[in-house]
Amino acid sequence: MQGEKIKVVIAGQSPVIRLGLVHTLYKDADVTVVREVDGLTEVMHVLASVEPDAAVIENSFAMWEAVDLLKKLNATCNVPILIVSERADRSYISSVLNAGAAGIFMTKEPLDQLVPSIRKVVSGGTYLSETLSQEIIETTGENYWDGQFGIDQLSERELQLFELMGMGYDTGEIGEKLHIGTKTVETHRRHIRQKLGSNNTSELLRKAISWVVQTSAS
Repeated sequence: MQGEKIKVVIAGQSPVIRLGLVHTLYKDADVTVVREVDGLTEVMHVLASVEPDAAVIENSFAMWEAVDLLKKLNATCNVPILIVSERADRSYISSVLNAGAAGIFMTKEPLDQLVPSIRKVVSGGTYLSETLSQEIIETTGENYWDGQFGIDQLSERELQLFELMGMGYDTGEIGEKLHIGTKTVETHRRHIRQKLGSNNTSELLRKAISWVVQTSAS
């Protein structure tokens, strides 16, 4: 991407927020808005035909709609999705990231952080605002990742799988990336949960997101 403009598609149901995003990106020399989509019904078709570097989707719809859309998009195209939302509750963060979002940009964040957040997801990273990052860390308790809570017990393959979980990949996607079957993924996940002392998959997912957030920030 060096030397080239980042091609972005913007979609959403709120005209005010959508136009604000478009205006912000039009002012940046490194980003070009190749398509603006009113609503969500055309998003999948647009991403497949335009092939942008990233999609910024404003989420003023229900959480289940966001999750459903993200799963469909991740099944049909390989475009990092940055969700723009006003929600910061734990269930929303976990559900959206687990469904495949590459990041969440809060509507209350300064707009000058929008382009850096897009660059982050385009480069393969996971973007969360400082507020959301703190929220994730607080759901797991204190700062786990100093070698005291089992992360150092994970094998190289287990650590790879753990990181992919934190980046929002599901079982099938993890299997494809690591070239292993879904049953093997589940076996590794069970071993990781035991080593990290997690009571269930939901708690393990929160720890995985926390790990991704903290290692990305370091």
